[in-house]
Amino acid sequence: MLTHRQIDRLWEQQDFRRLFIGLALGRAEFPAEVVSELSDHPVATAALAATRLSELNQLNTPIFARLISFVISQRGEDLMWGSTMLTALCLRALAGSCLLQNREDEERLRESSAELARLQKDDGSFPAEPVRRLVGDPATTAFIVAVLGDEEPFSDLFEINDALQWLACNAPSTLRTLVNVAGLRVGANSNSNSPGSSQKRLPQSKVA
Repeated sequence: MLTHRQIDRLWEQQDFRRLFIGLALGRAEFPAEVVSELSDHPVATAALAATRLSELNQLNTPIFARLISFVISQRGEDLMWGSTMLTALCLRALAGSCLLQNREDEERLRESSAELARLQKDDGSFPAEPVRRLVGDPATTAFIVAVLGDEEPFSDLFEINDALQWLACNAPSTLRTLVNVAGLRVGANSNSNSPGSSQKRLPQSKVA
């Protein structure tokens, strides 16, 4: 795992792909399918680096502040960050940030979380792109549960167990480790919904 000084150096060098791959190495929630999807995105690199710094309790470092500011600046008018998977990673990075101290940022975080939750299909899956009518994507669905399944308010907005049930029937063997991580996240979260529950279902997305 990279240290915060290594993260700082690689970010300043704009060596985003190298930084992302170095951060993802050894993390079960980042199988090849996820790395392939996200590793070329500077905002994904910033989000993953911020997540790692949070894990290292480096929230007060200048590099952490720069990374979080960059992630916030890249949020679109639709309150998303492009792909569904990228949005989930950004939300994970922002959720634990001590820099989201004003009411406007907190409200935007809640709105972005709700927008992501509205993309969940009736069968529990999430599409790869933020259009609800698209077919559910196993890698995207497993990644969302893996990175957000134990995070409030996300765990209260998503039908997490519906997603796990869908993955049990649709995820390929190459995603087995990621699906297992997703299941562990839910198991660790005492607030997850009961299997088959339809409680807390949000209205369908306006992009459907």
